[in-house]
Amino acid sequence: MRTFITVWVGQLFSLVGSGLTQFALGIWVYQKTGSATLFAMIGMAAILPAVLVAPFAGVMVDRWDRRRTMIAADSAAALGTLSVAAVLWFGELQTWHILAYVTLAAVAGSFQQPAYQASITLLVPKEMLSRAAGMVQLGEPMSSILAPVLAGALFGTIGLAGILGVDVVTFLIAMAALALVRFPAPPPKSKAEDEPPSMRREMREGWQFIAQRPGLVILLVFFCVLNFVFAFSNALFVPYVLSMANEATLGLIMSAAGVGGLAGGVLASTWAGPTRKTLGVFGFGTAISLSMMVVGLAESAWVVGVALCIGMFFLPLVNASSQALWQQKTDPGVQGRVFALRRMVALAAIPIAYLTAGPLADYVFAPGMNPGGALADALGPLFGVGPGRGYGVMFAITGVLATATSLVPLLIPAWRNLEDRLPDAMPDAPVPVAG
Repeated sequence: MRTFITVWVGQLFSLVGSGLTQFALGIWVYQKTGSATLFAMIGMAAILPAVLVAPFAGVMVDRWDRRRTMIAADSAAALGTLSVAAVLWFGELQTWHILAYVTLAAVAGSFQQPAYQASITLLVPKEMLSRAAGMVQLGEPMSSILAPVLAGALFGTIGLAGILGVDVVTFLIAMAALALVRFPAPPPKSKAEDEPPSMRREMREGWQFIAQRPGLVILLVFFCVLNFVFAFSNALFVPYVLSMANEATLGLIMSAAGVGGLAGGVLASTWAGPTRKTLGVFGFGTAISLSMMVVGLAESAWVVGVALCIGMFFLPLVNASSQALWQQKTDPGVQGRVFALRRMVALAAIPIAYLTAGPLADYVFAPGMNPGGALADALGPLFGVGPGRGYGVMFAITGVLATATSLVPLLIPAWRNLEDRLPDAMPDAPVPVAG
């Protein structure tokens, strides 16, 4: 566990540093261009390359030393940050430079994340997997709270160049932590796995491992739907809140969401989670989904803030339960491939959500919920009529979809008990560190 904690601390620094850079670059792009389309393109550049690279990256993670893979991925991202800083220093920074950097960071993350997740099963005892997954989940809310506050304060003092320098330092901390430790070697491959390397065959093996285990397929579909719903809602969140409050209130609500996520992450990192991980996934998923329905029904920004804070509290608990379950049920030798495919499917749902949420809001629900609109008479008594109420209807619909997606597995015994039907692949104790 000591080795894992060393790596985790380094990665936590790196995550906050990357959050600083992402926030600061977003400010820079919007200040320089005033274009929401360019801003959205940067978000897409952070997703699409990761989707395309994921299957290849997963195979290579299983072939390579995972510690060295993480160091290489962090090094590539750090070099990208240094390149942006250099162009900025010479006064030549343009939006396409940032798009190139974000693409490089997404590709590096496609290698780094599966390697990190697959290494945890080599470093942590089986009974501690949920706690380790909770510690990993703690990083995101810490970054979401600290990065905007620090970036906002630093942007006016040391500027974008200084923030990029801070990010490079955090990468160095992460790489130093990795350099100080050694990872155990994965279990020896079977004779069937000793065949000559074949990219196509190894990619197929990752898909086959999931497809031959219906319980893992159910989890994959569950998170695909949930990620679509959450991304769909995220695309509407800012205009929805601004329809009932000002920018300062929006900032407070986003901070409240971060605080809720941080509290959930702290609990997940100190509690082993429910004994039955499926109840943690689907049960806490239901709590998040219900909070989204409240967000849609709310006509007060403060009610939105409270509901969002509660929903974000449960998110790390869902993710920690899911991660522990996947790690426990997936053979260490194929975890890179399997976890990369999980990430690919999860990310693939996000662009689809963003592409559909905007047009539906602009052309169907927003005008439909204005006075005299096509939906006003039917839905107005429940949601109210006027600016922003179309967004509320969309939030409520996505909340209902997410709730159904979470409740159905709880009501079907075969799905509720899927972890009993999946054999454990995780050893009872970490593999000894190779000399």
